[in-house]
Amino acid sequence: MKQLVLRTVAFDPPVFAAPMAAVSHSAFRRLVGTWGGFGAQFSEMVPVASLYKDDLNLSPQTKRRPEDGPLVYQLLIHGTEGIEEGIMRLSGMNPEALDVNLSCPAPEVVRRGGGAALFRDAQRCTQVLRAIRRVWQGPLLVKCRLGDNAPSWYEHLRARLEGFRDEGVDAVTVHPRFFDEKLKRRAR
Repeated sequence: MKQLVLRTVAFDPPVFAAPMAAVSHSAFRRLVGTWGGFGAQFSEMVPVASLYKDDLNLSPQTKRRPEDGPLVYQLLIHGTEGIEEGIMRLSGMNPEALDVNLSCPAPEVVRRGGGAALFRDAQRCTQVLRAIRRVWQGPLLVKCRLGDNAPSWYEHLRARLEGFRDEGVDAVTVHPRFFDEKLKRRAR
């Protein structure tokens, strides 16, 4: 299997341990890291607000150990407030990449403007990606769903993907369900 190179970072093999809320914390990553066989692991969703408050070396969401292997931090972002400071602090943890979660349909996330709500708001999403790119030169990824279950879903998704490209996103993970489907139906 050929390695995946994003910017200057090689992921070999191009296999990733996906983010799972309340599971992909430092203890879990350490356990998976001992097994190997992946190009990188993802953290669980890390709220950007916690990045400028928490001790990143002690937080179970951000703490790293050498045995974790390559790590991609997945970020829960509601807007641009504090994002640059938070990303600069997180950069000190030497992540291989950053991943913006634009797919979470959980009501508590959407109410605050994150996940699916950020995906739906193209202007705010663009502002967030630009703010990240001002302070982060490494690989930038986004995770999204197909969008809203509407006749024009494909055109809307395509426009969003083109916008991601234009803002310097290096890779996209697509969860092949609509926002309202949560985990209820088979993936497409």
